[in-house]
Amino acid sequence: MAARSERIIPSAYRLLRRPQAAAYCGVSVGKFDQLVQDRSMPRGHWIGGCLVWDMKALDENIDALLYGSESSDPALAGADGWDD
Repeated sequence: MAARSERIIPSAYRLLRRPQAAAYCGVSVGKFDQLVQDRSMPRGHWIGGCLVWDMKALDENIDALLYGSESSDPALAGADGWDD
């Protein structure tokens, strides 16, 4: 059985708690905390007493980490990731 933080995240959820957000990003909770601290990932929001992360904000930050802040769509970049 998978560890709690590594469970599959149902696509119906948009707001994720910390272990789910870390798993969604493919990193450990400790690494996720580090990414949040250095602002590579967004800060969570308190909603109804729960600290949650918005999946759309996580996607935007993942795109920025992978493809740079100029374009979040890798199809818009050159084949090697460099603009021609």
